[in-house]
Amino acid sequence: MVFLLGWLRWPYALILGLLTLIGWATVSHRRTLNWPSLNRWGWLGITIVACAWVALSGLVSPFFLNADWLVRMSVLRDLTVGDWPVGYGTLDADHQNLLLRLPMGYYLVPALLGKVLGGTEAAGRWMLALWTVLGAFLFLAMTVANSQGEGRWRGLWIPLLLAVGFSGMDVIGGLVHRHGWPPTGAHIEWWAELFQYSSNTTQLFWVPNHSLPGWIAGLLIWRHREQGLSLGASALLMLGVVTWAPLVAIGLAPLLFVCSLRGQTWMGWVREWGRLDVLALLLPGFFMARFITFGVPSEAAGTLAEAGPLGPVVARLVMFSLLEWALLAWVVFRAGERSWVFWLAAAELLLLPLLRFGPGNDIVMRGGIPALTIMMCAAMTLLSQHAPKHRSFQWATWFILAAGAVTPYQEISRVLVEGDRFESQGQNFIQINGTPWHYIGELQGTWLSHVLESPKITLPELNK
Repeated sequence: MVFLLGWLRWPYALILGLLTLIGWATVSHRRTLNWPSLNRWGWLGITIVACAWVALSGLVSPFFLNADWLVRMSVLRDLTVGDWPVGYGTLDADHQNLLLRLPMGYYLVPALLGKVLGGTEAAGRWMLALWTVLGAFLFLAMTVANSQGEGRWRGLWIPLLLAVGFSGMDVIGGLVHRHGWPPTGAHIEWWAELFQYSSNTTQLFWVPNHSLPGWIAGLLIWRHREQGLSLGASALLMLGVVTWAPLVAIGLAPLLFVCSLRGQTWMGWVREWGRLDVLALLLPGFFMARFITFGVPSEAAGTLAEAGPLGPVVARLVMFSLLEWALLAWVVFRAGERSWVFWLAAAELLLLPLLRFGPGNDIVMRGGIPALTIMMCAAMTLLSQHAPKHRSFQWATWFILAAGAVTPYQEISRVLVEGDRFESQGQNFIQINGTPWHYIGELQGTWLSHVLESPKITLPELNK
Protein backbone atom coordinates (compact mmCIF):
# COMPACT_ATOMS: atom_id res chain seq x y z
CA MET A 1 0.00 0.00 0.00
CA VAL A 2 2.81 2.43 0.81
CA PHE A 3 4.29 1.82 -2.63
CA LEU A 4 0.98 2.26 -4.45
CA LEU A 5 0.12 5.51 -2.69
CA GLY A 6 3.62 6.93 -2.94
CA TRP A 7 4.58 6.05 -6.50
CA LEU A 8 1.43 5.90 -8.65
CA ARG A 9 -0.77 8.64 -10.08
CA TRP A 10 -3.81 8.95 -7.86
CA PRO A 11 -6.46 7.22 -10.07
CA TYR A 12 -4.29 4.12 -10.42
CA ALA A 13 -3.20 4.24 -6.79
CA LEU A 14 -6.84 4.42 -5.71
CA ILE A 15 -7.94 1.49 -7.89
CA LEU A 16 -5.04 -0.83 -7.08
CA GLY A 17 -5.05 0.20 -3.42
CA LEU A 18 -8.76 -0.58 -3.03
CA LEU A 19 -8.37 -3.93 -4.78
CA THR A 20 -5.47 -4.84 -2.48
CA LEU A 21 -7.46 -3.83 0.60
CA ILE A 22 -10.46 -5.89 -0.55
CA GLY A 23 -8.24 -8.93 -1.07
CA TRP A 24 -6.52 -8.50 2.30
CA ALA A 25 -9.77 -7.89 4.20
CA THR A 26 -11.52 -10.88 2.63
CA VAL A 27 -8.64 -13.24 3.40
CA SER A 28 -8.16 -11.87 6.94
CA HIS A 29 -11.85 -12.25 7.75
CA ARG A 30 -11.63 -16.01 7.19
CA ARG A 31 -8.46 -16.64 9.20
CA THR A 32 -7.38 -16.51 12.84
CA LEU A 33 -3.93 -15.91 14.33
CA ASN A 34 -2.41 -18.63 16.50
CA TRP A 35 0.56 -17.50 18.56
CA PRO A 36 2.77 -19.83 20.60
CA SER A 37 1.53 -20.31 24.17
CA LEU A 38 4.55 -18.89 26.00
CA ASN A 39 4.89 -17.14 29.32
CA ARG A 40 6.45 -13.69 29.52
CA TRP A 41 9.94 -15.18 29.89
CA GLY A 42 9.51 -17.06 26.63
CA TRP A 43 8.44 -13.91 24.80
CA LEU A 44 11.31 -12.03 26.42
CA GLY A 45 13.74 -14.69 25.19
CA ILE A 46 12.46 -14.37 21.61
CA THR A 47 12.71 -10.57 21.82
CA ILE A 48 16.28 -10.64 23.15
CA VAL A 49 17.42 -13.12 20.48
CA ALA A 50 15.79 -11.03 17.72
CA CYS A 51 17.38 -7.78 18.94
CA ALA A 52 20.83 -9.32 19.42
CA TRP A 53 20.72 -11.11 16.05
CA VAL A 54 19.89 -7.92 14.15
CA ALA A 55 22.35 -5.82 16.15
CA LEU A 56 25.21 -8.20 15.32
CA SER A 57 24.37 -7.85 11.62
CA GLY A 58 25.80 -4.33 11.74
CA LEU A 59 22.54 -2.46 11.26
CA VAL A 60 23.16 -1.02 14.71
CA SER A 61 26.53 0.70 15.16
CA PRO A 62 29.35 0.09 15.95
CA PHE A 63 29.22 -3.47 14.62
CA PHE A 64 30.62 -4.40 11.21
CA LEU A 65 28.23 -3.98 8.28
CA ASN A 66 28.82 -6.27 5.30
CA ALA A 67 29.84 -4.81 1.95
CA ASP A 68 26.48 -5.43 0.23
CA TRP A 69 24.92 -2.87 2.56
CA LEU A 70 26.63 -0.02 0.75
CA VAL A 71 24.09 -0.62 -2.02
CA ARG A 72 21.14 -0.99 0.34
CA MET A 73 22.02 2.04 2.43
CA SER A 74 22.14 4.17 -0.72
CA VAL A 75 18.66 2.88 -1.63
CA LEU A 76 17.42 3.68 1.87
CA ARG A 77 19.07 7.11 1.79
CA ASP A 78 17.39 8.09 -1.50
CA LEU A 79 13.99 6.79 -0.38
CA THR A 80 14.27 8.67 2.93
CA VAL A 81 15.65 12.05 1.87
CA GLY A 82 14.24 12.16 -1.65
CA ASP A 83 10.72 12.60 -3.00
CA TRP A 84 8.86 9.64 -4.49
CA PRO A 85 9.11 8.17 -7.07
CA VAL A 86 12.88 8.37 -6.79
CA GLY A 87 14.54 9.23 -10.09
CA TYR A 88 17.93 10.28 -11.40
CA GLY A 89 17.08 12.14 -14.59
CA THR A 90 19.00 11.62 -17.83
CA LEU A 91 22.69 10.70 -17.70
CA ASP A 92 23.33 10.28 -21.44
CA ALA A 93 21.65 9.08 -24.63
CA ASP A 94 21.58 5.49 -23.34
CA HIS A 95 20.27 6.34 -19.86
CA GLN A 96 17.18 8.55 -20.01
CA ASN A 97 14.48 9.22 -17.41
CA LEU A 98 16.02 6.78 -14.92
CA LEU A 99 13.91 5.41 -12.07
CA LEU A 100 14.83 3.52 -8.91
CA ARG A 101 13.21 0.19 -9.77
CA LEU A 102 13.61 -2.71 -7.36
CA PRO A 103 11.45 -4.75 -4.93
CA MET A 104 10.98 -2.08 -2.26
CA GLY A 105 8.82 -3.86 0.30
CA TYR A 106 11.68 -4.00 2.80
CA TYR A 107 12.60 -0.33 2.53
CA LEU A 108 9.42 1.72 2.12
CA VAL A 109 7.98 1.61 5.65
CA PRO A 110 11.31 2.52 7.33
CA ALA A 111 11.90 5.24 4.72
CA LEU A 112 8.43 6.68 5.32
CA LEU A 113 8.94 6.65 9.09
CA GLY A 114 12.37 8.20 8.57
CA LYS A 115 10.73 11.03 6.61
CA VAL A 116 8.27 11.62 9.44
CA LEU A 117 11.08 11.64 12.03
CA GLY A 118 13.18 14.27 10.32
CA GLY A 119 13.90 13.05 6.81
CA THR A 120 17.52 12.20 7.56
CA GLU A 121 19.47 9.12 6.55
CA ALA A 122 20.20 8.37 10.22
CA ALA A 123 16.47 8.33 11.01
CA GLY A 124 15.84 5.96 8.11
CA ARG A 125 18.61 3.65 9.25
CA TRP A 126 17.24 3.39 12.80
CA MET A 127 13.77 2.68 11.44
CA LEU A 128 15.23 0.00 9.14
CA ALA A 129 16.92 -1.64 12.13
CA LEU A 130 13.66 -1.67 14.12
CA TRP A 131 11.77 -2.97 11.06
CA THR A 132 14.30 -5.79 10.71
CA VAL A 133 14.01 -6.62 14.42
CA LEU A 134 10.24 -6.87 13.96
CA GLY A 135 10.71 -9.24 11.02
CA ALA A 136 13.24 -11.36 12.91
CA PHE A 137 10.92 -11.48 15.93
CA LEU A 138 8.05 -12.66 13.74
CA PHE A 139 10.23 -15.36 12.17
CA LEU A 140 11.48 -16.61 15.54
CA ALA A 141 7.99 -16.60 17.07
CA MET A 142 6.58 -18.50 14.09
CA THR A 143 9.43 -21.01 14.30
CA VAL A 144 8.60 -21.64 17.96
CA ALA A 145 4.91 -21.89 17.07
CA ASN A 146 5.71 -24.57 14.46
CA SER A 147 7.68 -26.63 16.97
CA GLN A 148 6.03 -29.75 18.35
CA GLY A 149 8.37 -29.85 21.32
CA GLU A 150 7.29 -29.64 24.93
CA GLY A 151 9.00 -27.79 27.73
CA ARG A 152 11.41 -24.88 27.69
CA TRP A 153 14.24 -26.76 25.94
CA ARG A 154 12.43 -28.61 23.15
CA GLY A 155 9.62 -26.08 22.79
CA LEU A 156 11.63 -22.83 22.87
CA TRP A 157 15.43 -23.05 22.83
CA ILE A 158 15.87 -25.79 20.22
CA PRO A 159 13.69 -23.86 17.73
CA LEU A 160 15.61 -20.64 18.46
CA LEU A 161 18.97 -22.41 18.08
CA LEU A 162 17.89 -23.87 14.76
CA ALA A 163 16.53 -20.55 13.52
CA VAL A 164 19.82 -18.75 14.17
CA GLY A 165 22.26 -21.58 13.49
CA PHE A 166 20.72 -23.47 10.55
CA SER A 167 23.24 -23.90 7.73
CA GLY A 168 24.82 -26.31 5.32
CA MET A 169 28.23 -27.81 6.10
CA ASP A 170 30.24 -25.12 4.31
CA VAL A 171 33.36 -25.63 6.39
CA ILE A 172 33.61 -29.26 5.19
CA GLY A 173 33.14 -28.12 1.60
CA GLY A 174 35.97 -25.65 2.04
CA LEU A 175 38.25 -28.30 3.52
CA VAL A 176 37.46 -30.79 0.75
CA HIS A 177 38.33 -28.17 -1.86
CA ARG A 178 41.59 -27.46 0.00
CA HIS A 179 40.65 -23.98 1.08
CA GLY A 180 41.95 -24.80 4.56
CA TRP A 181 40.42 -23.82 7.88
CA PRO A 182 38.97 -20.32 7.45
CA PRO A 183 40.32 -17.34 9.40
CA THR A 184 37.94 -15.86 11.96
CA GLY A 185 35.26 -13.77 10.30
CA ALA A 186 35.83 -15.08 6.78
CA HIS A 187 32.82 -15.60 4.51
CA ILE A 188 32.98 -19.33 3.67
CA GLU A 189 29.81 -20.04 1.68
CA TRP A 190 31.21 -19.67 -1.84
CA TRP A 191 33.27 -22.86 -1.55
CA ALA A 192 31.32 -24.42 -4.45
CA GLU A 193 31.98 -21.25 -6.51
CA LEU A 194 29.00 -21.68 -8.85
CA PHE A 195 26.17 -21.69 -6.32
CA GLN A 196 25.39 -21.04 -2.69
CA TYR A 197 22.66 -21.91 -0.19
CA SER A 198 23.17 -19.37 2.58
CA SER A 199 22.85 -20.01 6.30
CA ASN A 200 20.03 -18.24 8.13
CA THR A 201 22.47 -15.89 9.83
CA THR A 202 24.16 -15.09 6.51
CA GLN A 203 20.78 -14.31 5.02
CA LEU A 204 19.87 -11.95 7.84
CA PHE A 205 23.28 -10.25 7.85
CA TRP A 206 23.47 -9.79 4.07
CA VAL A 207 19.96 -9.96 2.55
CA PRO A 208 17.12 -9.56 5.08
CA ASN A 209 15.00 -8.13 2.27
CA HIS A 210 15.05 -11.64 0.76
CA SER A 211 15.30 -13.82 3.84
CA LEU A 212 12.45 -12.43 5.95
CA PRO A 213 9.66 -13.00 3.38
CA GLY A 214 11.18 -16.35 2.37
CA TRP A 215 11.34 -17.59 5.95
CA ILE A 216 7.83 -16.47 6.84
CA ALA A 217 6.35 -17.95 3.65
CA GLY A 218 8.17 -21.25 4.22
CA LEU A 219 6.92 -21.45 7.80
CA LEU A 220 3.34 -20.76 6.69
CA ILE A 221 3.48 -23.55 4.12
CA TRP A 222 4.93 -25.96 6.67
CA ARG A 223 2.21 -25.02 9.14
CA HIS A 224 -0.54 -25.58 6.56
CA ARG A 225 1.00 -28.61 4.83
CA GLU A 226 -1.91 -30.89 5.74
CA GLN A 227 -5.01 -28.68 5.38
CA GLY A 228 -3.56 -26.33 2.77
CA LEU A 229 -4.03 -22.61 2.16
CA SER A 230 -6.95 -21.11 0.29
CA LEU A 231 -6.19 -19.69 -3.14
CA GLY A 232 -6.95 -16.19 -1.84
CA ALA A 233 -4.49 -16.53 1.03
CA SER A 234 -1.92 -17.96 -1.39
CA ALA A 235 -2.41 -15.03 -3.78
CA LEU A 236 -2.06 -12.49 -0.96
CA LEU A 237 1.10 -14.19 0.29
CA MET A 238 2.58 -14.30 -3.21
CA LEU A 239 1.80 -10.60 -3.77
CA GLY A 240 3.62 -9.70 -0.57
CA VAL A 241 6.65 -11.84 -1.40
CA VAL A 242 6.87 -10.45 -4.96
CA THR A 243 6.86 -6.92 -3.53
CA TRP A 244 9.77 -7.82 -1.24
CA ALA A 245 11.78 -10.44 -3.12
CA PRO A 246 10.68 -11.74 -6.56
CA LEU A 247 13.45 -14.36 -6.75
CA VAL A 248 12.18 -15.82 -3.48
CA ALA A 249 8.72 -15.83 -5.07
CA ILE A 250 10.03 -18.06 -7.89
CA GLY A 251 11.10 -20.69 -5.38
CA LEU A 252 7.90 -20.22 -3.40
CA ALA A 253 5.53 -20.62 -6.37
CA PRO A 254 5.59 -24.47 -6.70
CA LEU A 255 5.25 -24.92 -2.93
CA LEU A 256 2.39 -22.45 -2.74
CA PHE A 257 0.66 -23.96 -5.77
CA VAL A 258 0.56 -27.44 -4.23
CA CYS A 259 -0.38 -26.04 -0.82
CA SER A 260 -3.40 -24.27 -2.36
CA LEU A 261 -4.54 -27.62 -3.82
CA ARG A 262 -4.46 -29.47 -0.49
CA GLY A 263 -7.79 -30.53 0.95
CA GLN A 264 -9.84 -30.03 -2.22
CA THR A 265 -10.41 -31.35 -5.73
CA TRP A 266 -9.10 -29.83 -8.94
CA MET A 267 -12.57 -28.45 -9.71
CA GLY A 268 -12.80 -26.92 -6.27
CA TRP A 269 -9.45 -25.24 -6.85
CA VAL A 270 -10.61 -23.92 -10.25
CA ARG A 271 -13.81 -22.53 -8.70
CA GLU A 272 -11.72 -20.63 -6.16
CA TRP A 273 -10.50 -18.39 -8.98
CA GLY A 274 -13.96 -16.82 -8.98
CA ARG A 275 -13.77 -15.75 -5.33
CA LEU A 276 -13.69 -12.04 -4.53
CA ASP A 277 -10.29 -12.10 -2.82
CA VAL A 278 -8.58 -13.86 -5.74
CA LEU A 279 -10.13 -11.61 -8.38
CA ALA A 280 -9.28 -8.48 -6.38
CA LEU A 281 -5.59 -9.41 -6.16
CA LEU A 282 -5.05 -10.26 -9.84
CA LEU A 283 -4.55 -6.70 -11.10
CA PRO A 284 -2.25 -5.56 -8.25
CA GLY A 285 -0.23 -8.75 -8.73
CA PHE A 286 0.14 -8.17 -12.46
CA PHE A 287 1.20 -4.56 -11.92
CA MET A 288 3.83 -5.41 -9.30
CA ALA A 289 5.28 -8.17 -11.47
CA ARG A 290 5.50 -5.80 -14.43
CA PHE A 291 7.05 -2.97 -12.42
CA ILE A 292 9.76 -5.18 -10.94
CA THR A 293 10.70 -6.83 -14.25
CA PHE A 294 10.66 -3.95 -16.73
CA GLY A 295 14.09 -3.37 -18.21
CA VAL A 296 15.50 -6.76 -17.14
CA PRO A 297 17.88 -7.95 -19.91
CA SER A 298 17.28 -11.39 -21.39
CA GLU A 299 20.98 -12.27 -21.12
CA ALA A 300 20.71 -12.15 -17.31
CA ALA A 301 19.31 -15.71 -17.34
CA GLY A 302 20.98 -18.98 -18.29
CA THR A 303 21.62 -22.58 -17.24
CA LEU A 304 24.36 -24.51 -15.50
CA ALA A 305 25.46 -25.93 -18.86
CA GLU A 306 27.08 -22.55 -19.58
CA ALA A 307 29.28 -22.73 -16.46
CA GLY A 308 32.05 -24.94 -17.88
CA PRO A 309 32.91 -28.59 -18.70
CA LEU A 310 30.05 -30.86 -17.69
CA GLY A 311 32.00 -33.44 -15.64
CA PRO A 312 33.59 -31.09 -13.06
CA VAL A 313 30.40 -29.03 -12.82
CA VAL A 314 28.25 -32.11 -12.08
CA ALA A 315 30.79 -33.38 -9.53
CA ARG A 316 30.73 -30.03 -7.78
CA LEU A 317 26.92 -29.99 -7.83
CA VAL A 318 26.76 -33.45 -6.22
CA MET A 319 29.17 -32.43 -3.45
CA PHE A 320 27.31 -29.15 -2.97
CA SER A 321 23.93 -30.88 -2.64
CA LEU A 322 25.22 -33.49 -0.19
CA LEU A 323 26.81 -30.99 2.16
CA GLU A 324 24.21 -28.22 1.94
CA TRP A 325 20.98 -30.17 2.39
CA ALA A 326 20.85 -33.76 1.09
CA LEU A 327 22.59 -35.52 4.01
CA LEU A 328 20.26 -33.77 6.45
CA ALA A 329 17.26 -34.63 4.26
CA TRP A 330 18.34 -38.28 4.17
CA VAL A 331 18.50 -38.47 7.99
CA VAL A 332 15.10 -36.81 8.33
CA PHE A 333 13.66 -39.15 5.70
CA ARG A 334 15.06 -42.21 7.48
CA ALA A 335 13.44 -40.96 10.68
CA GLY A 336 10.03 -41.06 8.99
CA GLU A 337 9.40 -37.71 7.28
CA ARG A 338 7.29 -38.33 4.18
CA SER A 339 5.19 -35.18 3.69
CA TRP A 340 4.64 -33.76 0.21
CA VAL A 341 6.21 -30.45 1.21
CA PHE A 342 9.42 -32.23 2.24
CA TRP A 343 9.68 -34.00 -1.11
CA LEU A 344 8.92 -30.85 -3.09
CA ALA A 345 11.44 -28.80 -1.10
CA ALA A 346 14.10 -31.46 -1.76
CA ALA A 347 13.29 -31.43 -5.49
CA GLU A 348 13.61 -27.64 -5.60
CA LEU A 349 16.94 -27.66 -3.78
CA LEU A 350 18.20 -30.27 -6.24
CA LEU A 351 17.02 -28.45 -9.38
CA LEU A 352 17.62 -24.77 -8.58
CA PRO A 353 21.42 -24.98 -9.08
CA LEU A 354 20.76 -26.00 -12.69
CA LEU A 355 19.58 -22.42 -13.34
CA ARG A 356 21.58 -19.22 -13.52
CA PHE A 357 20.21 -15.72 -13.03
CA GLY A 358 21.57 -12.51 -11.59
CA PRO A 359 25.05 -11.13 -10.85
CA GLY A 360 25.79 -13.73 -8.14
CA ASN A 361 23.51 -16.49 -9.47
CA ASP A 362 20.89 -15.07 -7.14
CA ILE A 363 18.15 -17.44 -8.28
CA VAL A 364 19.84 -20.23 -6.29
CA MET A 365 20.61 -18.23 -3.15
CA ARG A 366 17.23 -16.48 -2.97
CA GLY A 367 14.90 -18.97 -4.64
CA GLY A 368 15.99 -21.71 -2.24
CA ILE A 369 15.09 -19.84 0.95
CA PRO A 370 11.52 -21.22 1.37
CA ALA A 371 12.69 -24.81 0.67
CA LEU A 372 15.59 -24.48 3.12
CA THR A 373 13.13 -23.20 5.74
CA ILE A 374 11.04 -26.32 5.23
CA MET A 375 14.15 -28.49 5.71
CA MET A 376 14.82 -26.61 8.95
CA CYS A 377 11.25 -27.31 10.11
CA ALA A 378 11.60 -31.01 9.26
CA ALA A 379 14.81 -31.19 11.32
CA MET A 380 13.14 -29.29 14.17
CA THR A 381 10.23 -31.74 14.18
CA LEU A 382 12.63 -34.68 14.43
CA LEU A 383 14.59 -33.09 17.30
CA SER A 384 11.40 -32.34 19.24
CA GLN A 385 10.37 -36.01 19.49
CA HIS A 386 10.93 -38.15 22.59
CA ALA A 387 10.64 -41.63 21.02
CA PRO A 388 13.78 -43.77 21.66
CA LYS A 389 13.63 -45.13 18.10
CA HIS A 390 14.55 -41.65 16.83
CA ARG A 391 17.56 -41.20 19.12
CA SER A 392 20.22 -42.22 16.58
CA PHE A 393 18.66 -39.99 13.91
CA GLN A 394 18.57 -37.10 16.35
CA TRP A 395 22.28 -37.52 17.11
CA ALA A 396 23.05 -37.61 13.39
CA THR A 397 21.00 -34.45 12.91
CA TRP A 398 22.83 -32.69 15.74
CA PHE A 399 26.16 -33.65 14.17
CA ILE A 400 25.16 -32.22 10.78
CA LEU A 401 23.81 -29.04 12.38
CA ALA A 402 26.94 -28.65 14.52
CA ALA A 403 29.16 -28.86 11.43
CA GLY A 404 26.93 -26.30 9.75
CA ALA A 405 27.06 -23.99 12.78
CA VAL A 406 30.62 -22.98 11.85
CA THR A 407 29.09 -20.77 9.14
CA PRO A 408 26.93 -18.58 11.42
CA TYR A 409 29.85 -18.48 13.87
CA GLN A 410 32.00 -17.02 11.10
CA GLU A 411 29.34 -14.45 10.24
CA ILE A 412 28.77 -13.40 13.85
CA SER A 413 32.49 -13.26 14.65
CA ARG A 414 32.97 -10.72 11.87
CA VAL A 415 31.74 -8.02 14.26
CA LEU A 416 35.17 -8.37 15.91
CA VAL A 417 37.05 -7.75 12.67
CA GLU A 418 38.95 -4.49 12.63
CA GLY A 419 38.28 -2.14 9.75
CA ASP A 420 36.11 0.67 8.49
CA ARG A 421 32.53 0.89 9.69
CA PHE A 422 29.75 2.21 7.48
CA GLU A 423 29.71 6.00 7.30
CA SER A 424 27.42 7.78 4.87
CA GLN A 425 29.03 10.19 2.43
CA GLY A 426 25.67 11.65 1.41
CA GLN A 427 25.91 10.17 -2.09
CA ASN A 428 22.90 9.01 -4.05
CA PHE A 429 22.51 5.53 -5.53
CA ILE A 430 23.91 6.39 -8.97
CA GLN A 431 27.10 7.87 -7.54
CA ILE A 432 27.82 4.74 -5.51
CA ASN A 433 26.55 1.96 -7.75
CA GLY A 434 26.15 3.29 -11.29
CA THR A 435 23.09 1.99 -13.18
CA PRO A 436 22.81 -1.79 -12.53
CA TRP A 437 19.78 -3.25 -14.32
CA HIS A 438 18.43 -4.94 -11.18
CA TYR A 439 18.08 -1.58 -9.40
CA ILE A 440 17.58 1.04 -12.13
CA GLY A 441 15.01 1.14 -14.92
CA GLU A 442 14.51 3.48 -17.86
CA LEU A 443 10.94 4.74 -18.09
CA GLN A 444 11.35 6.15 -21.57
CA GLY A 445 8.85 4.53 -23.93
CA THR A 446 7.07 2.25 -21.41
CA TRP A 447 3.40 2.31 -20.44
CA LEU A 448 4.47 2.55 -16.83
CA SER A 449 5.34 6.20 -17.45
CA HIS A 450 1.58 6.87 -17.67
CA VAL A 451 0.82 5.01 -14.42
CA LEU A 452 3.67 6.21 -12.21
CA GLU A 453 4.12 9.74 -10.98
CA SER A 454 6.92 11.63 -12.70
CA PRO A 455 10.23 10.63 -11.05
CA LYS A 456 11.73 13.22 -8.71
CA ILE A 457 15.47 13.62 -9.15
CA THR A 458 17.32 12.72 -5.95
CA LEU A 459 20.56 14.64 -5.56
CA PRO A 460 23.55 13.99 -3.32
CA GLU A 461 24.17 16.24 -0.34
CA LEU A 462 26.08 19.28 -1.56
CA ASN A 463 28.16 19.64 1.59
CA LYS A 464 29.68 16.16 1.38
